[in-house]
Amino acid sequence: GLVSNLQLVQGVNSEGRSKAVYVMGPGSPDREPVSVRLHKLDISSSDGYGVDVMAATVEISECCVHHCSVCGISLAMADQSTVEDNVFLNNADGILVWKSGNGVQPPDAHTGQFPTQPSPVPFKPILVRGNQMFDNTGSGIGVHSHSNALLENNTVSGSGQSGVYFTDYALGKVRGNIIARSGMAGVSIKSGAQPLIQGNAIVDGRSAGVYIRGSAGGLIQGNWIARNAKAGVGIKQYATPAVEGNCIADGRASGICVHRTAGGEIRSNVIGDHPNDDIWLGAGATATLAQNSLQVTPADITEFATSMEMSNTTTVQETRVVGQLRSTFFRRERSVVQLPSSFGAGYSEQLRAQMCDCAQDFILPGEELLEFAGQH
Repeated sequence: GLVSNLQLVQGVNSEGRSKAVYVMGPGSPDREPVSVRLHKLDISSSDGYGVDVMAATVEISECCVHHCSVCGISLAMADQSTVEDNVFLNNADGILVWKSGNGVQPPDAHTGQFPTQPSPVPFKPILVRGNQMFDNTGSGIGVHSHSNALLENNTVSGSGQSGVYFTDYALGKVRGNIIARSGMAGVSIKSGAQPLIQGNAIVDGRSAGVYIRGSAGGLIQGNWIARNAKAGVGIKQYATPAVEGNCIADGRASGICVHRTAGGEIRSNVIGDHPNDDIWLGAGATATLAQNSLQVTPADITEFATSMEMSNTTTVQETRVVGQLRSTFFRRERSVVQLPSSFGAGYSEQLRAQMCDCAQDFILPGEELLEFAGQH
């Protein structure tokens, strides 16, 4: 079915967990599956979820999801679903993905070994692409519980916790995103998760740029990681990621920090001078270091970073942020964008004012955000 061009506002209900939109599957494989498209909706829920999907398939596009006290969009067992070109504003968590897209299966409880055979049922990763996410008090995007998701070309700014969060054996690819001003790590990877983090700008966070712990792994490759309050990349508690070909600069602690009991492969990174060690290894850390460039001057950092391939993909849609990353993220100053009169048209004056404040405060991707908002 299709739901389009509506304003959906849900207040407090008797259960204390309201849902502006609830999509639930049939609960039995013998019944017809449920598939719904949500398009150009204004969705809010002051005491719960904006969109809650359980065992169904959804396509959510060009919606504004705001002021949801639990979560903007929750996807549980929602294989084949897509979330594209939406605005998320002032929710608790922005998007949460649970048991969707066929992530890593858990290890055997007795042997501790992971299954050697793939799942007999292949699923596409959940697709989260082209969304603009501002000032959500929890995480911007969370991928949990054996899920698999492709997060591409999103802007995630001002999250109260992590901008992007993988946990509990989740898989996924995170590429071409702008992850900025996170209250905790820009990207958190925990509890056995193993994503690919590639070609992103992870900047201006109040904690680490990327934080890996709890037997997690994955590949952190070709990212611009800058101006974060703690380590550019922090590795703890039996985590063993590969950290390769990143540009790490202007942090206020170490460039890469590997604590005791953690390890991994740290190679071919370009790291500017940091107040603490550019690469710090705690007693007992087992990381392998190779061909890293340390104490690189700001001029050489800029030269290297401007030549980086910020995404390993080839289509125009998948690389549309590259030029903006190269030309803008080297500026320390915030600039003010001139908003057109059509910005936020169609929304309430209060919401329009908040959207304008977000756009004025955040420098990237200004042109794309204004173009998107001008179409609504």
